[in-house]
Amino acid sequence: MPNAKTKSEGLEILKKIAKISAVFLGCLLALSIIALISYQQLFKNKVYYRVSLSGTDVSGMKESELRKLIEVKNKQLSEKNITLKAANKETVTQFGEIGVMIDADMTMKRCYGVGRSPDILLNSFNIIKSFFDRQNLSSILVIKQEVFDRFVSNASKTLNTDPVNATIAVRNGQIVETSGEVGYQLSSVNLPLLIIKTLNNSQNNIVAEVEPIEPNIQQVNLLEAKNKINHILDLDLTLDYGQTNFKPTLLDKGNWVKIEQADTTVTASLDQIKIATYLDNIKNKVDVSKVDRKVESTTNAVITEGRTGVSVNKDKTIANIVNAIDKGITRATLVVETANPSEIKYCTQHGVEVGKFAGKYLDANLTTQRMCQIDGYDVIKCLLISSGAKGMSTPTGSFKIYEKVPRSGSAIVVLNWWQRFAPNGYGIHEIPQTPEGISVGADQLGTIASHGCIRLGIGDAESVFNWTEMGTNLYIHY
Repeated sequence: MPNAKTKSEGLEILKKIAKISAVFLGCLLALSIIALISYQQLFKNKVYYRVSLSGTDVSGMKESELRKLIEVKNKQLSEKNITLKAANKETVTQFGEIGVMIDADMTMKRCYGVGRSPDILLNSFNIIKSFFDRQNLSSILVIKQEVFDRFVSNASKTLNTDPVNATIAVRNGQIVETSGEVGYQLSSVNLPLLIIKTLNNSQNNIVAEVEPIEPNIQQVNLLEAKNKINHILDLDLTLDYGQTNFKPTLLDKGNWVKIEQADTTVTASLDQIKIATYLDNIKNKVDVSKVDRKVESTTNAVITEGRTGVSVNKDKTIANIVNAIDKGITRATLVVETANPSEIKYCTQHGVEVGKFAGKYLDANLTTQRMCQIDGYDVIKCLLISSGAKGMSTPTGSFKIYEKVPRSGSAIVVLNWWQRFAPNGYGIHEIPQTPEGISVGADQLGTIASHGCIRLGIGDAESVFNWTEMGTNLYIHY
């Protein structure tokens, strides 16, 4: 058993050890405080030890140095390429064109904040920790909205895919369909987050989100039109014309189909213009031109037998075709119209048609250069004329004499026995005469020589002037 003296000595030893320990700890604490204070003074306005920014050691950097470093990194970032993919398209751009940049102030604040805290104990802990644990910080990134919006607008032109409508057509008498394709539109909602995430992960490819765009016309929208086309193609249509029939082929009926689109609706109908073109071919086979019956004016002997004209009425036939197809009727009538020939009285002696007008009239033939005075069916006289020369043609058609002056003209030319029949100075007159009374142009009668008027020889012009009346008909033709 230890005695009291031994116990007393043990306690003394323990007290000495405690005092030594307390002194040691006090010294250690004092040294630590001195070290921490010295460390803080050493790194005052500088980044603490063992701090990196995006892989670059920034330990001990002052604000100006760190800001300059961030400027360099911003420039490098703006020139860095990035590939943006959307659906099956992609575009390559640079981060600067997207508006991505390092927020210098916030990034610097992050760097200077490492190891610093208002709490003294926590601050001390962070300082000590920094000696053993390197802080590799990432830059704080921001996106300039204006630049980003401009980028999205431009990128959309490249990356967006327009939807493709389903189509239906008729080719070579067969229905041809194409299915629609969904389009895609670049979605910018989460794109900024994707860009920041890509940078933070040191990647340079972004798969952007897209919004699908359905085509206006899908195959389901074609069903009604398809059924109509099948109905047109399948109908075994026949056009009846007496004992003759015409059957449009599958190709013909396919050409008749007209397909139209309005919003989400596709319709098929009959194109009446195309049907009219088809009927033009039939008209070439059916139409017969009318020939008037020509008889001698004095003996009624037949010179030329007449012929009834036949012509396909396209409008009525088209209406029959459309009605038949709409109602599913297989037969439609080819509508024709007839034109009965007229009887023309013709004077073979003078080679002129007579009876064109009741009573007196003049008939001027610009081909033969002859003008006849006719009264009903009787040819009174035919005279040589000179009509308009090339470039100054005499007008053709039916006219009436509406001005009669025995002497007309100007200071340089006299026009005797003037009879006006059309505006702009067209009339019948004697061959021109000079103010001295010299007539010119007699040798040109029977040829085209005038300025558009009808010239008559001396004596003939006066005879015709005295024969006609105001309102007498004049028929000019070739």
